[in-house]
Amino acid sequence: MIANIGYFLLVLGVVCSALAALLCSAALLKKGSSFLLETRLLSGITTLSLSTAFILILVLLVGAHFDYEIVYDNTSLQMNTLQKITAVWGNKNGSLLFWSLLLSLVVSITAWGKWSAGKQPYFHGVMLLLDLFTLFFAALVTFQTNPFARLWQLASGDVAASVFAPAGAVVFYPADGQGLNPLLKHVGMVIHPPLLYLGFIMFFVPFTFAIVSLWRRDYSPTWLSSTRTWIILAWVFLTAGILLGCWWAYDILGWGGYWSWDPVEVAGLMPWLSGLALLHCLEVYAGSERVRRWSYVQIIASMLLIIFGIYLSRTGAVSSVHAYSQSNIGPAFMGFFIFLLLVSIGSLLARWKDIKPHTPRQPFLTREGLTVTLQAGVSLLVLICLVGVTLPLTSRVISGQTTEPSQVFYEWNAAPVLMVIFVITALGFLPNKKKLRTLSVLIGFALTVLAGILYGKLNVPALFGLWTVFFTLTALLLAAGYRLRRSTSARGLWVARLASLTLHIGFVLLALGVVGSRTLPDSVVVSLDAGQSTTVAKWQVSKGISEVEAAADEQVLYAEQYTFQREGGSAIILHPQVLWYADTRSSVSSPAIRSDLAGDTYAAILEWDGTPNGATTVLLSYFPFMTWLWIGGVLLMVGALGYLFAARPDLDHSQTVDSSGGS
Repeated sequence: MIANIGYFLLVLGVVCSALAALLCSAALLKKGSSFLLETRLLSGITTLSLSTAFILILVLLVGAHFDYEIVYDNTSLQMNTLQKITAVWGNKNGSLLFWSLLLSLVVSITAWGKWSAGKQPYFHGVMLLLDLFTLFFAALVTFQTNPFARLWQLASGDVAASVFAPAGAVVFYPADGQGLNPLLKHVGMVIHPPLLYLGFIMFFVPFTFAIVSLWRRDYSPTWLSSTRTWIILAWVFLTAGILLGCWWAYDILGWGGYWSWDPVEVAGLMPWLSGLALLHCLEVYAGSERVRRWSYVQIIASMLLIIFGIYLSRTGAVSSVHAYSQSNIGPAFMGFFIFLLLVSIGSLLARWKDIKPHTPRQPFLTREGLTVTLQAGVSLLVLICLVGVTLPLTSRVISGQTTEPSQVFYEWNAAPVLMVIFVITALGFLPNKKKLRTLSVLIGFALTVLAGILYGKLNVPALFGLWTVFFTLTALLLAAGYRLRRSTSARGLWVARLASLTLHIGFVLLALGVVGSRTLPDSVVVSLDAGQSTTVAKWQVSKGISEVEAAADEQVLYAEQYTFQREGGSAIILHPQVLWYADTRSSVSSPAIRSDLAGDTYAAILEWDGTPNGATTVLLSYFPFMTWLWIGGVLLMVGALGYLFAARPDLDHSQTVDSSGGS
């Protein structure tokens, strides 16, 4: 019964989104303002139907209805309620339903939101594209990845999954499910996917406004100002999602890292980078014809990269710990990607001459000059990532063999570009004062040398990376102090400046965490008996007691004790663990981490023979400046959110730009 109701609700969502798209097409052909209410009502019904279908899936998961494929494959009696809810996006079918629901919700908010006189002409074009997007995902869920498929025992004795009963089949009722992948039971996985989905989906709104502005030959700031909140929130959610993913990898995978340049990680990073470039266009768009072109390029790139990333993760096109298994939705996604590519690139090329800059190129150290340089730098980073992430696919087509890019490929190609971006950021903030620039260079060098002395090493990557970070941080602080003493700006402008300063300091501190943990770490993989010790960095690490005990959640827990002792300092005691999950009959290493502002001490059991006080292989590490990565990430989001409360005269609706691009 639930399967039939769920299927009907999904079909209703498909029909309503299709009808809404047809009504918007008719209104555009008539060049009128008809069907406004009908479009809004249909969008609302689509959201309501998908929401109800999603609730039904939650009921099945929490209620342990193992006769449904999604429940049997992803839950078990041993899982708690929160883990069962998390299982919705722990599989391909449920995650696509969740994606469709969030997309329909964003579409409804857009439809029922405030449409000022300047935005009103955009309504039908924007809603046409958004409804088409909803139609695609809803149809994909309904007809190819339906989460309401039940398990049926055929006359032959085999078990098959289908929404409707095959001929002669009866419902199959397993006593228990197979359980969720233990790695996905981490609290980070409860929040990480929804935040990523929201970040990706919110970029759909500014994309549609940008395309409609090209159709209308309206290159005024209307499309960008109308979607400013969407852009900021999308980037903040995407930042939060990526950071939570890094924390999950660092806290649960037990390999001592937070970023491995995995194809799906890179696929998520690319729209984040293009979204970052778009954020910088918000401030300069109205006053710079050159930035207008970049604004369209970045929002189109963001959208295309998002769909390409979904294709990689949902179709199994690449080998990744984050990707789902092989599926039959690849052709549909590729067709959707090609459709978007033709619509967006075609629209941009058709209007490329219209938005050609007619004003002289501004000097490098102006807002326009720095913004354009940043756009080029970020675009180069995206290109590096794109070459790397597509290398397994392109190499397979060209040579028949799969070639995977290494971390060295990404880091050695991206590092010089990032250094240039940070240096121009510092120069952009610093006043044209030789004294302040010289002081920034010297303080940056002094802090770099001090870090080398404190941590006992300073290799070439650390030297360049730390100097760049400390130079930029010093420049930001000196520039802020200089302007604070001399400025008489209005309160609204100061909010924007404070938000900008917070965001850029967040970037620098995040970079400090990355550079320190990547270039100055000390790690050792070792097997120790109780009472034996080894050395990690300046720490003497000794192994203490080991024990096997039953944990509160009925997992079998094996724990070891390692004491990190440094001369003249207090001891740090870590208890890395091995957790056993009975439902999936698998074990997971749970690292122990102690963080402070100087760095992280880290211990993770890599191998265990399964006996009390048995033989183990353990990873012991020290990661300098690691905590600053998380602090910087939080400041990034705080700074970006600050722009929501800042007055932005550059995007005021009263400013107009003629169709030729002149102001």
